[in-house]
Amino acid sequence: DGNIELIGRIDAQCKIQGHRVEPGEVEHVLAADPRVKDAVVVVAGEARQKQLHAFVVLHEGSNPGDGDSIRAGLMDRLPSYMIPARIAVIASLPVTANGKLDRSALLGLTEATADARSQYVAPRTELERTIVAVWKEVLGVERIGIEDDFFNLGGHSFTALRAVAALRSRTRLNISLGGLLESRTVARLASLLTGQRLSNALVPLHAGTGPALFMVHPAGGSVAAYRDLARDLDRACFGLAASEPLPDTLDVLAQGYVAAVRDSAPGPYSILGWSSGAVIALEMTRQLEAAGEQVAQLIVLDAPAPTDPPPGQVDDATMQDWFREDTAGADLLATELHHVYPVFARIVNACRSYRPSVVAADIVLIRARDGRVSEYAAHPHEAMGDWGWSACTRGTVASRVVAGTHHTLFSSQHIADVVAALRELTR
Repeated sequence: DGNIELIGRIDAQCKIQGHRVEPGEVEHVLAADPRVKDAVVVVAGEARQKQLHAFVVLHEGSNPGDGDSIRAGLMDRLPSYMIPARIAVIASLPVTANGKLDRSALLGLTEATADARSQYVAPRTELERTIVAVWKEVLGVERIGIEDDFFNLGGHSFTALRAVAALRSRTRLNISLGGLLESRTVARLASLLTGQRLSNALVPLHAGTGPALFMVHPAGGSVAAYRDLARDLDRACFGLAASEPLPDTLDVLAQGYVAAVRDSAPGPYSILGWSSGAVIALEMTRQLEAAGEQVAQLIVLDAPAPTDPPPGQVDDATMQDWFREDTAGADLLATELHHVYPVFARIVNACRSYRPSVVAADIVLIRARDGRVSEYAAHPHEAMGDWGWSACTRGTVASRVVAGTHHTLFSSQHIADVVAALRELTR
């Protein structure tokens, strides 16, 4: 249209966790913080070990110890791969003899800061050394201390899956994705495993005030996908993660989760489920109400209602196709996935064999606008706005359609729309 857009210098672009990143975009967001006078972001490390490091000069009167809180503020405005690994507060930006920014001096400062990092604590036991070795492999980070947070180091749901699978293989201990989410540092995870304590179904996802929101895992059994949603909702959120061995039926699975929920807090309760988690959440709601508890809302994220009669189980070839679709084409035989497939298959078939009951709770439904997963393609109520959920409740059904696909609802591009819809419908 005749306009020229200045994107930035091509030589400053880099790839972090497989994403192309322009450091200038991060600098722009940093500069929007009222405490920040100047900000520069540099790329440190090589290949898979690349990280963003930020240096900020603060306005007079700001606290020099604000680096961590400035970084925390970025989590609401940037995807995880664009958040600098560290933010250093410095008195002034170094310049060359002719007055230009001296980026090489900042890189040198980055290396010196890393070498002198007081938070680093080396692994002390064989188990801690094993955990550190696995994290280095899956995260591509050269130095990891026992107090470092897996997700602050760049971890996400898929790398967490790989780490859990590798640790199961090397330690022969029963570790779940919920265990990694709950015990996010090397030291805490080692302590969990040393005690041989199976991870509780209930996984803290975000601290907050007011009534808690309980988020039920989808077919894979992990609640890792809910991390950013819990953070952006900014309320007390707990995940309900699957542990092996799984019970034979969905109602028995739900019984364990109901017991964990009732032990954690008094009602009324709010239960959320995405994908297959919605069917488990419906059965949890039924059991809570049968026990005299009140469920304020059942929140369904992009899932159709279970039907009566249920569609029944599917053959293994179809299940494998669905699993590949769910894991974006990943190889079923890959080490990081073969532990998950039996959980996925068992939960999907349990949901497909479930005969629904009618509950009293109001239902909130968020549907993805773009595309449909194969598992839901033949659902009889596909064309209905409420996707059949009005048949499952004596209360109301409020629904919204948001941009994104079933698998991208929680991505940085679409999560704000999901959060806005949930806040509107759950006031």
